[in-house]
Amino acid sequence: MDESEFKEKLSPALEMIPQLLFYGDILVIKAWQELHEHYWIAFSSLTPDSPPASSDFKNLSKAQNDLILEMRRDTFRWSIFNYSGKSRVPSAEELNSAR
Repeated sequence: MDESEFKEKLSPALEMIPQLLFYGDILVIKAWQELHEHYWIAFSSLTPDSPPASSDFKNLSKAQNDLILEMRRDTFRWSIFNYSGKSRVPSAEELNSAR
């Protein structure tokens, strides 16, 4: 798939950004940004011949799972079933210190 096809595949997600920014918790937005970044990394580095255990594939999978976790945490924040564990999405301080 070339870059234009890849952008076309991502366009439905990109069209939902305004709703995400309006309704989503800050950690959901950060997790979405991480996932989007890892999609681009994977697109530029992975091929059909890449091993499933490649670090770029693992990072993409982790970013997708983190987004799902943060969306669930956001949804159930006021529920008795709330997940109260620590987020795996880096905070702004952690991101700044890593740079």
